[in-house]
Amino acid sequence: MVLPRSVQEVTAESLALAKLVRPKPEILVLGLGSTMQGVPRGVREFVSGQGMQLEALATGAAVSTYNILVGEDRRVMAALLPVA
Repeated sequence: MVLPRSVQEVTAESLALAKLVRPKPEILVLGLGSTMQGVPRGVREFVSGQGMQLEALATGAAVSTYNILVGEDRRVMAALLPVA
């Protein structure tokens, strides 16, 4: 599998690991790179179908959000695109 380098390359397949994580995360924090961008519909549908909330932010903000949620003992996972 090729890792996505932009939000346009993020697919349900690239996030399939979320199906295996136990306990199941309640939130997926998606880092979109250096700027906010729209998340593809298929990705939003996949995350919702897994019973998770989606928090899509620029990667720097996504890292901060992830750390805050972990500090609150939330079940969270992150998928972070590089800041280029």
